[in-house]
Amino acid sequence: MSTITQDGLPDFDLSSSGGMTITEQFHAFDANHPWVYRPLEQLVIQRLAAGAKGVGMKALFEVLRWRSP
Repeated sequence: MSTITQDGLPDFDLSSSGGMTITEQFHAFDANHPWVYRPLEQLVIQRLAAGAKGVGMKALFEVLRWRSP
């Protein structure tokens, strides 16, 4: 089975988790990148409140990318 890697992402190394659980990895990422999770969560809430039946992560990340300095 092949392994998918993502080169060039700062502070994001898929090859080593340092022995942390996925939850611990999330909390570490969230602490270092606070502009990602909460704004994405707010976008989902806004979209669903506006009547969206589903929300795609790609679209959300694009909105976040264009809104972020």
